[in-house]
Amino acid sequence: MDLQQYELVRDALLAHVREHAGADGTVLLEDATADVQERSGAHPAFPGGRLTNDVRYVKVDLAARGQLRRVPGSSPQRLRLPLGG
Repeated sequence: MDLQQYELVRDALLAHVREHAGADGTVLLEDATADVQERSGAHPAFPGGRLTNDVRYVKVDLAARGQLRRVPGSSPQRLRLPLGG
């Protein structure tokens, strides 16, 4: 994954969480993945077109940086912004 791809997926993923968080502040990972796919899948930076693994990679990276949180024990997996984020 190059920097442009990373930034496109990161921006789309964070935008999805900000725009679609429910009352509890969370979104389903599968919904976020589908939205990122819709927003960026046709971009020339992604000649293969499938972004599922890219979303998961960026999600883990953002969690390690403290910019995104996985809701512990949630199944299916849910995401939220950190408190104050």
